[in-house]
Amino acid sequence: MRKSRFFEVMGIAVICTIVNTSFAKADDSAQKKVNFRSEQSLRLEDGKDDNSCVSRYSIHRYPVKITENQNLLLSPFWEGDWNFDSEDWYRREIGLEAGLQLTKFLYIGQSFNYIWRDREKFVWPNENEEFSEIENRIELKTRFYDWRVCKAQIYLFNEYLYNIDEGQAYMNVSRVGIMLKINDRVSIPIGWRHADRIHKFDSDHREISVIIDF
Repeated sequence: MRKSRFFEVMGIAVICTIVNTSFAKADDSAQKKVNFRSEQSLRLEDGKDDNSCVSRYSIHRYPVKITENQNLLLSPFWEGDWNFDSEDWYRREIGLEAGLQLTKFLYIGQSFNYIWRDREKFVWPNENEEFSEIENRIELKTRFYDWRVCKAQIYLFNEYLYNIDEGQAYMNVSRVGIMLKINDRVSIPIGWRHADRIHKFDSDHREISVIIDF
């Protein structure tokens, strides 16, 4: 890792910590639950040079009590998408997500993100290499089967991305698969990811992730 990347990651970690700390209050009541999450994903596209590893690090805080059993999620995060074939970053982003777990199976969220992309390798003509976006997310999960070593859930995610600088939506991402919950801290989603680049082309990936909550 080059020094510039090291300092970039360290700077983002510091920013996330500051943002998260700003939500803290004097009391330490039960609803002020906080955890750090690491999510590492491998995406493989059949027969094409779009294979990548995606790392996402986030801090989850539930600071606002909405109902007796429900809190608002506030989550600062950093995410990077490293392309194996070009050996360079396809996309890096930093953002803040707010969301609600409406039911045991349904989550909705919205985040404000700032994006960096490599212009020479990945940005199409007339596209910005740096821009701001709004991401709307819906997640559905339902119990599938319980094994002795883990529990399985069927999941369906949808992400709708809006480029603020250009004033238009530019991508809709859908995911479907099975999530293996090893325990309360470790989950392994295995599935299919479809990216609809609204004004350009579509792509499909096989995807496997490891999610760890600390």
